[in-house]
Amino acid sequence: GGGALWSGEGECGTVFNYTLINTAMNWTSAQAYCRQHYHDLATIENSAENQAVTDFLPATTSFVWIGLYRTPWRWSDGSPSTYSNWSPGEPNNYEKVENCAQQNANNSWNDFPCYYKGHFICYKGNQSKCTDVLLVFAEGP
Repeated sequence: GGGALWSGEGECGTVFNYTLINTAMNWTSAQAYCRQHYHDLATIENSAENQAVTDFLPATTSFVWIGLYRTPWRWSDGSPSTYSNWSPGEPNNYEKVENCAQQNANNSWNDFPCYYKGHFICYKGNQSKCTDVLLVFAEGP
């Protein structure tokens, strides 16, 4: 007897988990907090993630720290910055002290001195979300 194997691929996607921390900290303290309690400061790799972070900003918050810093620009987890959404004229390293990045309520980024205290977004890590994968083996004659 022959057999036929059929498999149906499930639909998979990634769920990005961010959380807003409403305690004002400088960038370094925010990074340490996120690493201790979550995964790291927010990494933003595309426009959908950028919007997801913006959606966390309450109306009263003008900016939040994200996990981007200058040496050259890379993410807190060490990955290079391939996506960016800088405000016009940014990053400008005003007075040569703006080495960390914040996301503004208008969805764009600004370089800013790391010692300023602000609210921040922690990244909880990716979770893969998949539908069931169907695997059927049919016995033939």
